[in-house]
Amino acid sequence: MLVVRVMLYPACDKARYENYFGVKDHRNCHDNFLEAAADLDWGDRPVPYPPLNIFMNTCVGENGIIITEEPLSKAGDKFILKAEMNVICVLSSCPIDLTPTGGKGITDVEVCITDNFEEILQHR
Repeated sequence: MLVVRVMLYPACDKARYENYFGVKDHRNCHDNFLEAAADLDWGDRPVPYPPLNIFMNTCVGENGIIITEEPLSKAGDKFILKAEMNVICVLSSCPIDLTPTGGKGITDVEVCITDNFEEILQHR
């Protein structure tokens, strides 16, 4: 059974890369969100917390520290979400390449948005 722990880790930002890894101006989910939401008149509102980290393999260790390990997902894995009302959805393929989070490296994410939910269910 796959256990998904999706809301344990905040979106990485420039400060996290600089503080933890000594790397400046690294791509990050926080800025990816703000770039994508800029066209939606997001303004100066904060990035929503916590993000929904679908493919991230994160758990809480015995000492209470958050542990991020190589993902359990593999190429081609998918999930389906159905919105019951209008939503704003911003996606970021995790750009971290300094921890096991991204497994074998940063990869693209394919997204299908449709108003024909039954068609999606037939093709899964």
